[in-house]
Formats: sequence, C-alpha cells, structure tokens
Amino acid sequence: MPRAAATLERGVHQRKPVSPRAITKRWISEVPS
Repeated sequence: MPRAAATLERGVHQRKPVSPRAITKRWISEVPS
C-alpha cells in the first residue's frame, strides 16, 4: 500500500487528477494475492 499512497500524494502535489481505479489496479498488480 505504501506505493499506492505515494502515487496518491504525488498526484496531489502535482495537482493532477489521480484516478482511484488506476491506483487500485496498480496496487493489485503489485501485491501478490
């Protein structure tokens, strides 16, 4: 989850819209289930 949080923060700092769906996708792909 840390990377997803970092992505969220980076998007906020850059004032770019960060789609929750994209973050979820990235988080799911990074965490082996």
